[in-house]
Amino acid sequence: MKIKALVILLFITIGLVGCGGSKSSGVNDSTASSTASRLVTKVFPMGCEVGRGAIAEQIISEDFHLSGSNALGGVGDYIIANDEAAFVVSGIGPQKTYFHYSGILIDAVTLDACEQSSEDDFYELALMVVRANLGSPTASRMRAFRGERIEIVNDGSNGEAAILRVHGTDDTYWLAETVLMQESQLNGVLLDYSKPFGLDIEVDYILAPGSRTLQIEYRLKNNTNQFNSISAAFGLLAAGMGPSLNTFSAFDIELNKLVDIPTELAVQYSIPWVTGTSGLSSFVYGTNTNNLTAAHVIGVDGLVDITQMFNTWVGSFLAPNGRPKDTLTQNFNVTVGNQGEVEAVSTHLSNSPTSVKTLPTDVAFNVTDSVTGVPIEGALIEFQARKQILLDSWPWETFLSARTDLDGNYLGQVDLISYLSNQPYRAVVSAPGRFPSEPVEITPSQLNNVILELDPAGKLSYRFVNQSGDPLPTQLSLWQGNELVDRYYLNKGAGELAVKPGQYDVGVSHGWEYEVVEKAITIEPGKSTVLNESLRHWVDTTGYMSFDAHVHSSPSADSTVAPADRLTTAAATGLEVVVSTDHEIVFDLSPAISEAELEKWVATVVGQEVTAALPNHTITYPIPVIDGAGPRGQPVEWYGMDMAQIFAAEKARGGKIRTLAHPRMFVLDAIQWDRVTGAPGVATSEGLGIPSGGSLWSWDFEAVEYMNGTEKVFSSGLFDDWMSFLNHGHKITGTGSSDMHHYQPPGMPRNYFASPTDEPSEFEDDFLVDAVLNNRVVVSTGAFARVTVNEQGTIGDTVQDSDGSVALKVHVEALPQIEMSYFKVYVNCDEKHKVSVQNPVDSAVKYSQSFNVEIPKSTDSHIVVLGFGAEKLNREFPQFDPRETPFFTTNPVFIDANGNGVFDAPGGRECQYDY
Repeated sequence: MKIKALVILLFITIGLVGCGGSKSSGVNDSTASSTASRLVTKVFPMGCEVGRGAIAEQIISEDFHLSGSNALGGVGDYIIANDEAAFVVSGIGPQKTYFHYSGILIDAVTLDACEQSSEDDFYELALMVVRANLGSPTASRMRAFRGERIEIVNDGSNGEAAILRVHGTDDTYWLAETVLMQESQLNGVLLDYSKPFGLDIEVDYILAPGSRTLQIEYRLKNNTNQFNSISAAFGLLAAGMGPSLNTFSAFDIELNKLVDIPTELAVQYSIPWVTGTSGLSSFVYGTNTNNLTAAHVIGVDGLVDITQMFNTWVGSFLAPNGRPKDTLTQNFNVTVGNQGEVEAVSTHLSNSPTSVKTLPTDVAFNVTDSVTGVPIEGALIEFQARKQILLDSWPWETFLSARTDLDGNYLGQVDLISYLSNQPYRAVVSAPGRFPSEPVEITPSQLNNVILELDPAGKLSYRFVNQSGDPLPTQLSLWQGNELVDRYYLNKGAGELAVKPGQYDVGVSHGWEYEVVEKAITIEPGKSTVLNESLRHWVDTTGYMSFDAHVHSSPSADSTVAPADRLTTAAATGLEVVVSTDHEIVFDLSPAISEAELEKWVATVVGQEVTAALPNHTITYPIPVIDGAGPRGQPVEWYGMDMAQIFAAEKARGGKIRTLAHPRMFVLDAIQWDRVTGAPGVATSEGLGIPSGGSLWSWDFEAVEYMNGTEKVFSSGLFDDWMSFLNHGHKITGTGSSDMHHYQPPGMPRNYFASPTDEPSEFEDDFLVDAVLNNRVVVSTGAFARVTVNEQGTIGDTVQDSDGSVALKVHVEALPQIEMSYFKVYVNCDEKHKVSVQNPVDSAVKYSQSFNVEIPKSTDSHIVVLGFGAEKLNREFPQFDPRETPFFTTNPVFIDANGNGVFDAPGGRECQYDY
């Protein structure tokens, strides 16, 4: 029963997931550095008096403004505050949140003398309700709280707690429900959108004078005259542009090891609190239960009191309206702080109902350099306890952390989480470039004086240039044997890094086109090792620039990579154009180019990932930035639309390119795409989330993600899908994308597009649009190719030829360190030639010759070329099977055999090839 409950939670949580992306993250985020904005002290433009107590009122002043990466509050919203903290609840009307319904917590900051004293890093706390389905977990129904009316129950003028009450009901939560329906359809269960649960919902936001903890009472009252099965009321948290969330738990269950589920997922149980901490703020989320459970999928956390679900299953339903027990109540508490995580948790526990046993323990740390005796500022102190991971051991894990001050000291009272008898605790101290301390035992409930000396740090002074001596952004990797120890993405060609002393094999790279420098170095303690390298540019891509049209950064709820850091990962690996495609937000990355000092190396395009799991995620770009469009930039609202309507809405929003994203994640499977007929193989839209009478398919798009990540294009069917589009006369451009969410490089794969300039600083959106509209794109996972037909046409062109044969010239380049084996030529998706290539050590040219290719005389045709290998790439690059993930894929050259000047569809077919 417990496992089924947790599986349900997992599928619920998937609803907030954007798409794709690897669960792993970059191994080193030392370059991450988002500059904090100046605190703006206009929290109370309506006036504030220190010591006044708590207040609750609607924001009416245009001058209201909070400072911080996630600040949203404005006119029409509601503030509930005292002289210690301020919280903002979204008002009724159009929303600026990812959640998109009224009446939820959207801002949280500390105050000092009525002025903001911490950055607003709090994202939003969505309130949800679920009705579980034991027989088919993915058929569980989840709906959202939608506020309809807000009243001020107590404005605080009487000196008591201020209370803000939101009245509402449950409503469709598109982002989550479409994914649940999608998963159900894939499991053979066809669902329509959920119906109202029959609830009257009230949410009270309560803030006592002098408290930094906001109490939230979430009450779900049965509005029907019969018993009502409501499994749980819970909250959803995401990091957004704030700090990553710490969800330490006593027990973890790796469900993928227990049940057959489609994604590798884990559930955490017995979470005492959830924290988010940056250098300028902290916040703590908790409930009045020690049974708080979270399911995690790509940075989004669904947090629920699991006992509610158990109680429902054993028969504890909401009684009919008006009878005892007709209401389910869930309490949440949110605390803000302007110090560290330890202090914020202490404040939270002092102002919240007890949900977990803790042992307040005083600690005093002094951390210095073992050689010089100099205090080490900013040393990280991690307080750890042991936890149970089902089917695994009892590992140590960090539950709270702190940092030393200018004098290398940290004094504080740490609340040690107690859930085992004779439970051990320890602390580990570390600092950049130094080996961490040996674990130090922490004795509960007494003063722990800890004096530690860390060995001196090592330093690496680097200078990386191209063959002309120009500084070069780079990816720098440190290896010991086959283990990747650290990886850095460097926005400048010169600088200094703190690196732990030791012997390393170093890899220095700049994407597919520049040689990889590999050498051994030794980092000595207390000294700086110099590394000066020149990277030769081998691969000639003149006339082409590279782009990735599916990239995420922290404006997405499921990414914590700051925009400047995202652009640094791109520039360091040679990607020249980044299309921002964050979920449900139109965000311009271009200001981050200046912040990262990358004007010479990277350009950006504004786009959006339209997150309609049903019928399918789509990408649209470029999208114009609209002045006054609000914090989310007026994204495409796809709710309740079919595919044709979504594409039309993207066009109406100004999107010039519409891309069908990861089409085998759902839509082509769900509609049983028939490659021969070029149409859906199902006759009904049931279970597809398409409105009654809506279309199952639309050709109103320009590109398809033929590769999302380093996918296998043949066994997945993606190559055949794309070829079927072409065979039916639709010149859909095949593209590759990284769908990158984490602190890793985008552009893996990347696309080379024909461009009138090779310089990112001269790039214009229309260059990319023109190339994609005209099929002038080469998809690359390590190599680049040019093809010419009859010496007159290249990719995207239509060449007239009616004699049954064309002269095809193929020119392939890749680094000498990338070993290729052969390329294949496909005509109307049938394999016609397999050609071996050379791998010279002194040239990037793998092949450059012409040969004849037989084509149909009676029908028009299209020709694409794919390159393959037998060996994996150099370890500085992504690893994949090069026999089924091509090193390059050209878009088609079209052959006009009947001489009418256009490409006529050759017709659907089953592709004939070997792989």
